[in-house]
Amino acid sequence: MRGVRVSAILLTLALLSGAGTLQAQEAAPGSRRAQLEGRVLRGFLDRTQADMAMTDAQRARIEEIMRGSAERHRELARTAAQLRRELRVAVENETTSEAEFTQLLERMAHLRAQEQNAWQADQRAIAAVLTPRQRAIFSLRWIEFQERMRAVMSQRR
Repeated sequence: MRGVRVSAILLTLALLSGAGTLQAQEAAPGSRRAQLEGRVLRGFLDRTQADMAMTDAQRARIEEIMRGSAERHRELARTAAQLRRELRVAVENETTSEAEFTQLLERMAHLRAQEQNAWQADQRAIAAVLTPRQRAIFSLRWIEFQERMRAVMSQRR
């Protein structure tokens, strides 16, 4: 059971944190993966809600924002994984032209800009729901959550 919980936490970390370095898979509604993501997200919000004095309405909206964010970040992660594969092939191929490298690097820069824009959109959406104090607490708890998940991930390697 602990392995399932750790896997669920790692999965949610990858999806909700916008980790572009991990290749994400689709989480169809009702799938086991979607259920695990939902459980971990609800657990995080359960632990955080009281600290933030967040209303049920605020919580529902934050959960909605985070789910939408996860979907966007999954798509960005898929794109990043594909781009890394293309870059790896190009580097390993002695005949790859400078123009091809330039194009790949420009695509990478564009992807990073998309990731930044997605993060900014998430922050604006959260700011529309939470007070500045609540946002500060939420941000701190989210960072701590991510740090714990990174520690778990590094222990599993």
